[in-house]
Amino acid sequence: PSAIPATAVKPTKVDVWMTTVSEARDRSKSMNERAFSAARAARKSHKITSMSRRKGMIQTSKSVGAVNNHRAKDYNLDRLRAKVQTSLLERQETADAIAACTLKGYRIVNAWVTFSEEQSCVDCIDAVNGSNKRVREETGIAGGIAGIAGGIAGFAGGIARNSGGIAGGVSRNSGTARNIPTGRFSKRPSETLGVDVCSFEGTHRLDVKQAKQAPSDVLWENLSYPVSTMWKRKLRSVAATVILILINAAIISGAKTQIRRLPAKLLCIDTGAGGKHLDCPAIWNLANSSSVAGEDTARLDISPFVATDATALTCRPFMGNGRFLGNMTSYNGFYTNKNASVVAAFRASTAAGSRKLWDGGFDPISNVDECAAHVCYGCYCSEKGYWDYDNNADGLGDFCKEYWDNEILRQIILAFGIMVSSAMNIVLKELNVVLSKMEHDHSHTKQELSIAARMMVSLTINSALLPMLMAADITELRRVPFLFKGDFSEVNAQWYSEVGNLVVQVAAVNAVTFPLSCLSKVWLWKLKIYFFSPYIRTQQQLNQLYRPPRFLLSERYGPFLAAMVYTIVFSSGMPILYMVLMLWCALQMAVDRVTLLHYCASPPRYTGKLAALLIHMVPVSVLLHFGVATYVFGERSLPSFTLAGGVSGKWFEGGNVPVTGNQTQIVDRDLTDDDQWDLSARIARVNGIVPTVAMVATAMAMGAAYGCLARKRQPEEMEAEGCPPVREAIALGLLSGPASYSITQNPEYQHLFPPGHPVSEGL
Repeated sequence: PSAIPATAVKPTKVDVWMTTVSEARDRSKSMNERAFSAARAARKSHKITSMSRRKGMIQTSKSVGAVNNHRAKDYNLDRLRAKVQTSLLERQETADAIAACTLKGYRIVNAWVTFSEEQSCVDCIDAVNGSNKRVREETGIAGGIAGIAGGIAGFAGGIARNSGGIAGGVSRNSGTARNIPTGRFSKRPSETLGVDVCSFEGTHRLDVKQAKQAPSDVLWENLSYPVSTMWKRKLRSVAATVILILINAAIISGAKTQIRRLPAKLLCIDTGAGGKHLDCPAIWNLANSSSVAGEDTARLDISPFVATDATALTCRPFMGNGRFLGNMTSYNGFYTNKNASVVAAFRASTAAGSRKLWDGGFDPISNVDECAAHVCYGCYCSEKGYWDYDNNADGLGDFCKEYWDNEILRQIILAFGIMVSSAMNIVLKELNVVLSKMEHDHSHTKQELSIAARMMVSLTINSALLPMLMAADITELRRVPFLFKGDFSEVNAQWYSEVGNLVVQVAAVNAVTFPLSCLSKVWLWKLKIYFFSPYIRTQQQLNQLYRPPRFLLSERYGPFLAAMVYTIVFSSGMPILYMVLMLWCALQMAVDRVTLLHYCASPPRYTGKLAALLIHMVPVSVLLHFGVATYVFGERSLPSFTLAGGVSGKWFEGGNVPVTGNQTQIVDRDLTDDDQWDLSARIARVNGIVPTVAMVATAMAMGAAYGCLARKRQPEEMEAEGCPPVREAIALGLLSGPASYSITQNPEYQHLFPPGHPVSEGL
């Protein structure tokens, strides 16, 4: 039989969307039910499409928009119609407001007059200066400004309209504007406008100044805010910044209070054999003790004292500047030289089973013996190290457990304080940006300068000055909230161990977090695109979503200026801050190259104000650096040659006789030291006089330099610099950025004033 050819079966195409959305077209159902069905259809369609794409059955890009949206409310036609009506009403209200504004006329806040020839600008400025000088001579009022805000006349680097004429207007008290015809200043201003060129219609006086900012630097939305009330807006920003710093101070103060509830951590110097106040081996010879029975006597003797609650707060009367000052010399050899029966009775009364009968140890009246025991115990466990404790070498796992538990808790609290300070620094940075924008400066440069300057001051205070002032012990200033109630009246080794270490750690965290915070804006932008792009409805929303983040110099300059200031100022005592600053520079450079070249929008044209702030802060920081070095290096305990009448070194002069018996111990505070305010004693040492001479030399050099700058300030008579005519400069491509001060040519505002639209009339 002949073969029967097989018939090819063509697969049936199924329109998934139409099949699943059929329920949504059922008019017998309510609108909410139909919307739910449409959303379910979109979900199924998206799921099937994604599955087919993964299997390679179809080649399509990821679906976006409504197809990828599964919210039922977005498919409710009644709700969508209501939203459209609301949008139309808002659009009509906006159109009516624009029409009313067009009929009424825009309020004139500034007018830029651009001269085609440079000499015309020079003649105008000279005439204005002459008019102001005559007013000052006649009225005797400094400044000579008696009118309202007027026009701003400036050559501004040769920026002009392509017509080469004069573009702009002058402001009147009524808010109306009058155009200046082209060629108005073809003659000298004094010949054209009369004797007083600043007098407008005989009743108003114009404030004419040379424009300092480029056209792209103008913040048009802020020009209506008067400069006369700027101090109020800045005061508001300062108050908000101070409140945030006080909150940080309160949190750090709380952390320090928790640390003071732990046993004190002091320097283990002068506590060994032959110690002036405390001789640990003579009382509790832990160095020769062991966990072996019969060799653990010292450990058993000190354990009852350690078990008592002797915190840093209760032991503060017996401590100072990281040293133990309580007199324990009367108890040297107590367990070895005393009568055996007395020692046995004392040990029996302080044994583990008798701790409830604790009567104060050696001295029942004061805590000096308990505090001394904690010092000896802490020094011994610290010397043995965490490794031996963790491995329970020679029974240290049990004996030193309390010490290391307290140390771990202390480090956790310190780490919490560092994290809070670093987080507050980031909050201060972002807050300063918001507050500076609320001040409504008239140019990008002034706004960025305000942000950078406030960041520099607030971050320097929060990162370096606040921890130091909270750790300082200054009797005359203890009434200041949170400050000057610390444990250190002098800069010594323990100060470096606690306060200096904290400042360096905060600086190191800042060196990493601040550069990464600049990169975080890019990460946030990418995440917004990833998560919100499926829900975009219009091209305008999509353009707004894909608009790259701005590259702000202020958020780089401000934190870096703060780091530079506290690094230079305090590097005399903490030179490791230079290494931290180098790390900051390396990370910031890498982050800025990536963000500026690949992600961020091109920044506007800045002036040199931010760079000038950096330049002026360097000599001030150097001057403060030598001042701090004088105080730190002039400290008495540092070895130094002395000048005539100078004294170096610390010693005990006696004066307090050790007390025997169970009596309150007299704290021996006759340690020879300088008064906190006695700078002459520090300068009398070579260690102190060298940075003092450098500080004086720096101050003299700064005075001479700034004196020369003051003499070279711009004279009243303006001189031409030889700039070509504006039309010629434009033709040769010598200009960069917008060629006019007109708002319609500024790329930041062009979309708000489309050509031919009613909103653009009158511009």
